[in-house]
Amino acid sequence: MPGPAGPVLGHCPSMGAPEHRAARTQRPPPLRHCSLPPAGRPPVEEELRAYGQLLVRTGRVHLGEKVLRDAVQAHSTSHEAWSGLGEALQSRGSSQAPDCFLTALQLEATAPIRPFTVIPREL
Repeated sequence: MPGPAGPVLGHCPSMGAPEHRAARTQRPPPLRHCSLPPAGRPPVEEELRAYGQLLVRTGRVHLGEKVLRDAVQAHSTSHEAWSGLGEALQSRGSSQAPDCFLTALQLEATAPIRPFTVIPREL
């Protein structure tokens, strides 16, 4: 008696039964939603910001705030890092949150629409 995959095999002629059984029994690799860079390479602003925001959303606000402060210290002109820090401070009820949001707004006004690294150079 065919299992639940029986009808699928009839519709997918390129996938034979042995391959299908192997695909069904193998476990997918673990998902890594947010990981820090390998040792020896400093994290980029996006990684620090995403990690800090993830920590804040999962309830680890103090640790998230520390990571976001590191992001702001390493990349002081990143409006996204300042905004993330403001959100972390606001969730704690800190009086410093409005200052972070104002800094983020000021930096956002001067930020390029596209990073300069993706604009092609003409020689």
